[in-house]
Amino acid sequence: MQTFLLPPSPQLRPFVEVYLDMQSGESAVGEAEQSIQLYPAPVISIAFAYGSGKAKVSFEGTDSIASPRASLGGNFLRPKKYSWESGYNVFSICFKPWGVRCFTRFPLSEATNQNLDLHYVFGNRVANMEERLSECSSPYERRHIVEAFLCSELRECRKDQLIVGAVEGIVGTRGGLQVQKMAEQYRLSRKQFARRFQETVGIPPKLFSRIVRFQHTLQLLSDPVRNIEVACESGYFDQAHFTKEFRELAGVSPGKFLSTIQRSKLGKDFDEIARMSPFYNTIYQ
Repeated sequence: MQTFLLPPSPQLRPFVEVYLDMQSGESAVGEAEQSIQLYPAPVISIAFAYGSGKAKVSFEGTDSIASPRASLGGNFLRPKKYSWESGYNVFSICFKPWGVRCFTRFPLSEATNQNLDLHYVFGNRVANMEERLSECSSPYERRHIVEAFLCSELRECRKDQLIVGAVEGIVGTRGGLQVQKMAEQYRLSRKQFARRFQETVGIPPKLFSRIVRFQHTLQLLSDPVRNIEVACESGYFDQAHFTKEFRELAGVSPGKFLSTIQRSKLGKDFDEIARMSPFYNTIYQ
């Protein structure tokens, strides 16, 4: 698997964090498929598959389903697993938390824990993307095609700077800001602030904060003996609160997570990519 990270153009930098071009290449017949597991993150992305291989996706507690060739992946609140055959290549757009809203009026809350067919969001305007990307000879050519598509969809709207500031504040404090205090800071009622946040980001601010704190916890969690210390460093009230919330998001207790996690080389490579971004600092397995 080859991975290429490409920055967005200046025009799209306010909305896009990074592009990721993954190429699995062709392998021998009968070779086992590859897979990677992701833990919850406030991530919205668009992916365009190209090449001969197919991919599947499953969320914890659900059966695997075929991943659409062009898809919108919403914020995910449960572990999810991607599996793919040899020959599967994909070009992904990793948006900033507020970024997608400027390209579509589609209600982003409907994409939570979903991997939606992109035709459902953009219609036939994405119909020939796979063919065009397959014909490219480099990741840079693919970026050019994808950015042309994004620019054609960019609506005449400005970023909601209030929500941008709220997101950056939550991330900067590792999920430590209280929703009520943020609402008061922006002179909005709690309900008004939460609705405005969810319209832009796709999930409520309290849930966004929980996921950001959970991500930070995963990075700290390296030794079962440190559970209480990690709980305090991550801003949980006590050990019971830490364990309960961790289990809800990871699907297992912190101890079980540490005893069973087996990091793949690909997972470690993705971790290095994630650490470059303040928004996508999750754990890949």
